[in-house]
Amino acid sequence: MNQALLVLHLLGIAMGFSVSFANIVFAGLLAQGQAEDLATFRRFMPRMASMGNIGLVLIWVTGPILVFTKYNGFGGLPGIFHVKLLFVVLLTLGVGGIHASMRKAMAGDAAANARIQFIGKAVTFPSALAALVFAVLSFK
Repeated sequence: MNQALLVLHLLGIAMGFSVSFANIVFAGLLAQGQAEDLATFRRFMPRMASMGNIGLVLIWVTGPILVFTKYNGFGGLPGIFHVKLLFVVLLTLGVGGIHASMRKAMAGDAAANARIQFIGKAVTFPSALAALVFAVLSFK
């Protein structure tokens, strides 16, 4: 059972990172100012965000179950694991901030779009990357 949970946990991580990489690609296309790319972006990104949401739910559901079924709770984990968990919380808060601005951004609000780009670059992607690094360090 723990192996299946770990697979789902890793799938959730992959789903989340796919959103970040898709945003990087689309930001490059949008910087070129092609109208057809903007129309595609408006259809594609909400679907990518949904995939990221599913990934985030997967890590929040499978993570605690793994902690308790495989490691008998948080006490059996190294201290650096708590740093990883802090970055997962920051990631989750960043995703919430993005969702708070998404409807306005999709309606063409440039400030909301800039806010989403900032949160993605300054909070969610670095937090996801740091969580991944500290997870590797925790379970080496």
